[in-house]
Amino acid sequence: MGFNYEVNQDPGPGEPAVYRLSGDLDNRVQPPEGRLVLDLDPVAPGRDVVLDASELEFLDSTGIRHLLDVRSAVVEQGGALQLRGARPVVKRVVEVTGLTDALGVVD
Repeated sequence: MGFNYEVNQDPGPGEPAVYRLSGDLDNRVQPPEGRLVLDLDPVAPGRDVVLDASELEFLDSTGIRHLLDVRSAVVEQGGALQLRGARPVVKRVVEVTGLTDALGVVD
């Protein structure tokens, strides 16, 4: 299964941008050179970003690297990142890598 996402293009004032992730975020996902796995262009600087991982079925170390790159970009713009609703298999990968706090994991 491939990796896909949707983003709410028009969050209300003060509301975070929500990206709904689905599929497998693994070593087969290769964004163009110099680009992130998620397009953050629709997100205003300083806006928080929520990654809804309820439909993300698989995550490996490459996927973790992609999520950390997204987090760095969001924080650099003055926002915060939160990973919500991760399935047990995805949540376990994040826990094992010790990145629960860094990725803002919330049930």
